[in-house]
Amino acid sequence: AVSRTPMSLFGLRDVVARATPLTELDDTEAALAVYRTFFEDARTRDPALFDRLSETLNQQRAMFSDPEIWLYRRSLDALIMAEGGHRQAETPFYLYYWDDRDGPFWRGWWVTPDEVGCTQYVAFARGHRVAPTECDGEWESAYPIPGVDPFRNGNPRQPYAQMAIFPSSDAADPPGALAIVGLRGTRGERAAGVYNVLADHPHHHGASRPVYKRARPLRGGEERAIRRANLTLRQRWYEAVELALAYSRCKPALFSWLERAQARLDVYGPDGVARQRDRDEFEADFAT
Repeated sequence: AVSRTPMSLFGLRDVVARATPLTELDDTEAALAVYRTFFEDARTRDPALFDRLSETLNQQRAMFSDPEIWLYRRSLDALIMAEGGHRQAETPFYLYYWDDRDGPFWRGWWVTPDEVGCTQYVAFARGHRVAPTECDGEWESAYPIPGVDPFRNGNPRQPYAQMAIFPSSDAADPPGALAIVGLRGTRGERAAGVYNVLADHPHHHGASRPVYKRARPLRGGEERAIRRANLTLRQRWYEAVELALAYSRCKPALFSWLERAQARLDVYGPDGVARQRDRDEFEADFAT
């Protein structure tokens, strides 16, 4: 098995970090050379690591029919995940749009750890939405629906029913900052937070589709404040109606409870506080 030391994890990440910019520039041969050199070095320097790399690469080839460059990338991403790299506190997360260069199946908005284009993603909203704030109700996780074969391309994934992206409501955040909310209690919880635009990132797709990087986690109570700040007029009307209906339904039970409590405390008895209050008000009315 791969040595579970920080150096092995850093080594895997370093290879991905060197190959990813080349992939972004469509220099596939140079990116493949980075991956293949790493595999060959592992063959002589760390046979155990090479065996694990080869095993993972063969698994990816059996499951996916992607180009060779993405099979290598998937293999290293899977090993980084196995080493716990995506659960470390310093793991970066990115929000970005991926076009149809690899086919329409991969087109959409992604949230991934480590690097832009990481195959071990947190959330994905398929389609061609101009901004991630338009993807409410479309986000899905990387995890297959129970009972569905997880080794088939294109199978449906578990949805993130509450996940949403809004403009940050904190004036201290830079212009254009976005907040990912609705992941509490899910496997993608650590990706929630405020994301800032990465200026001049090579993967930008115009002004409306920049690359974002997670800058900080959400503060206590911030998610609720962000949701309320971004309620539409229709949502505010629905909320007001729901409150009115809830009050209407609870009013009889509330008054019934109040009457029982007053009777039990004898507040209207000869020396009760309610009787004394009413007497004082009556006398005050006549005093004026």
